[in-house]
Amino acid sequence: MNYVIKILLFSHVIVMEIIGGEAGFAEVALMLLLIASNIFREKYKNSPMLIIGESVCILLLAAKETSYIYLYPIIAYDLVQSGYYYISGLLIIPGIVILNPFGFTSYSMLLVLCGYFAYISRRMKEREVLYREAYDRERQLRYELERAKAEALNAFREIEHLTELRERNRIAREIHDSVGHSLAGIMMQLQASVKLKDKDTVKSAELLQNSVRGLSDAIVTLRETVHNIKPKEALGLDHIQRTVYNFKYCPVEFYKKGDMSLLKPHHIEIFSHNIKEALTNISKHSGATKVNISIEANESYVRLYIKDNGKGCRNIKEGLGLSGMRERLNYAGGVISVSGEDGFIIVCIIPVNVGGAVIESADC
Repeated sequence: MNYVIKILLFSHVIVMEIIGGEAGFAEVALMLLLIASNIFREKYKNSPMLIIGESVCILLLAAKETSYIYLYPIIAYDLVQSGYYYISGLLIIPGIVILNPFGFTSYSMLLVLCGYFAYISRRMKEREVLYREAYDRERQLRYELERAKAEALNAFREIEHLTELRERNRIAREIHDSVGHSLAGIMMQLQASVKLKDKDTVKSAELLQNSVRGLSDAIVTLRETVHNIKPKEALGLDHIQRTVYNFKYCPVEFYKKGDMSLLKPHHIEIFSHNIKEALTNISKHSGATKVNISIEANESYVRLYIKDNGKGCRNIKEGLGLSGMRERLNYAGGVISVSGEDGFIIVCIIPVNVGGAVIESADC
């Protein structure tokens, strides 16, 4: 825009004065100086002192030939684009002094048009700067989000590992305290029975009988300890299957594909929560008569697929349910996609070894 307007104005004056043969050496020199100054300001530095110098040159040219006054709209353009709105208004004065009424009208209109285009150009540049800053902030926030997601995933895995170690220690302590001492005592009695076998058969038989009773009691204690240690609630896929079995709204077909041993505890926890949320939404909104749920596991990823044959939802809007699904998958580096075209479909994928981006969808 800058170059087009300036080239048009310079070309107009050059055609009228210089090419027409009416311009002398001084006029040509001043025109070249004006062009050089404009080029310098466009490419390097838009100095106010250069604008003042150009204004003086134009005034000198206009004093000899009024046609040169039509170069002032270039100055007006640069002033408005630099934010000097009120100063650009002073350029109307040379037109009042030098031009006749008809020429002043065209000169004024040219000043207004150049000022308007300059204002539009300035606003566009300001918006471009704002958009660029917003894009840079968004990119920085995205990097911070990726870093926070990786840190959360590492923390989640560390907590999982520490929880596993704590549970192992608890089980070992329970078995040691409840059964370990009994077995140690039985071992001592058996050793004593072996030593007394030839010397005191009666005492040896008594110790052997006590060892048998103690061993029987230890077995009972071991069974009770294991029973007490065992969680009351179903774990792993059993917990998911129980959730599916307890869903009474409509029949649910549950499939497993691949190596289920690749499912990690946090995978199962995420899928369990997402299945519960999906089944709740199906019972509230879908009007479905059948639901298919499948879990697939391989060395690259684990995948949860949920589909009902209900009415679906073409205009999907995000709700708390799907937002919770998205956040859970985000922490695990997974992705979620949702479709409401043919019934309602939810697909959740979690990479086994690497994280991924989150595809945001919405809930009905």
